[in-house]
Amino acid sequence: MTGGDWFELLIIGLLVLAVALFGAAEVSITRVNRVRAYRFAEEKRRGSASLVKIAENPAPYLNVVLLLVLLSTIGGTTIATSLAVRVFGGPGEIIATFGLTLLLFVFAEVTPKTFAIQQTDRVALTLAPLIAWLGRLVGPVANGLVKMANVVMPGKGLPQGPFITENEIRALGEVASDEGEIEEGEKELIHSIFEFGDTIVREVMVPRPDITAIESDKTLRDVQALVLQHGYSRIPVYENDLDDVIGVVYAKDVLKALHQGKNDMPLRDVVREAHFVPEQKRVAEMLREMQLQKFHIALATDEYGSVAGLVTLEDLL
Repeated sequence: MTGGDWFELLIIGLLVLAVALFGAAEVSITRVNRVRAYRFAEEKRRGSASLVKIAENPAPYLNVVLLLVLLSTIGGTTIATSLAVRVFGGPGEIIATFGLTLLLFVFAEVTPKTFAIQQTDRVALTLAPLIAWLGRLVGPVANGLVKMANVVMPGKGLPQGPFITENEIRALGEVASDEGEIEEGEKELIHSIFEFGDTIVREVMVPRPDITAIESDKTLRDVQALVLQHGYSRIPVYENDLDDVIGVVYAKDVLKALHQGKNDMPLRDVVREAHFVPEQKRVAEMLREMQLQKFHIALATDEYGSVAGLVTLEDLL
């Protein structure tokens, strides 16, 4: 082998090392979420600023990493094949194929990616500045290639696909529970998060026949008796029937009026505004609405506008 051959061998080694580095970066990018990145930034960890930038929009950086992995792999294979043919003659192609496959599989795939899984935070913080810099340098090329790919297969490239699906998260929770990494209750909480997002008001509301309500011509003492009987702190007030709810009476308002000696105060004077929601509304949206508008009880209506049930903040929680 000549000096030039040894130089090519050095280049092959560096390219294998580059594939290993970018493989570890790929794993760390896909495993570190924004919450962890923000926590590292609050702790002022080295590399956290670049990691936050990557975590906020990982797709362009992942495109760059995948492009560089491909270039390094092809470059190393091409140089190795040329070198092996010169040194070994006819069998050189086969030797280069098996040799590069062994090197790439062991030292550029399994080892670095396993290490990145085991030391995700450490690898992510170490490689984030390099990946951020390469993103600025190679990003335009990667974006151009993604646009070319979209001409062949219409779409918006890698950013459209989720990095992990709901079913995969559920499966991870099951595996972690079976292996004792998380408690059974924690696994159930993970599942309940998705169920909460898919649940509608009708599934959690108190149905119309079970609603405790009071007519508007009743007295404050009647409300007090109803509160003591059922233990509710908020009761709908209606005229004629439940389809004509005029508001909601709060137990604390009634007790305050009675304490002030206003026993004969009309019930209408202490009634607060009633909130109405469709029974098909998702409970996740319902919870946000309750938090923003600061109310704890709402009447659920069907498609005809009739009261179908009653839902409270406690029901959602």
